[in-house]
Amino acid sequence: MKKKTRTKYVVITLQERNGEQEYSHRVAMAIPPNKDEWKVAESYASDFWGTDGKKNEYGWYEFFGGGIWVRARGMNYVTKKEYEVLNKYM
Repeated sequence: MKKKTRTKYVVITLQERNGEQEYSHRVAMAIPPNKDEWKVAESYASDFWGTDGKKNEYGWYEFFGGGIWVRARGMNYVTKKEYEVLNKYM
């Protein structure tokens, strides 16, 4: 039997530490069939500041000599309709 493949719609939560400041970011993404959503989230986090972040021993990606840390923190699945609305405004 052939495995069903569907696009997955998710909202990924990123956590950022910038000095003493901490931020949360959310991004709506459509994950293609047969792609692992956490690998996509990690890839997004590793390139969050437009450069390749280096993963440290704590699982965070470091940017600008370690001054900024980013990680994929969470993920929520949404419907296609919810994704379309979120993607329009996020």
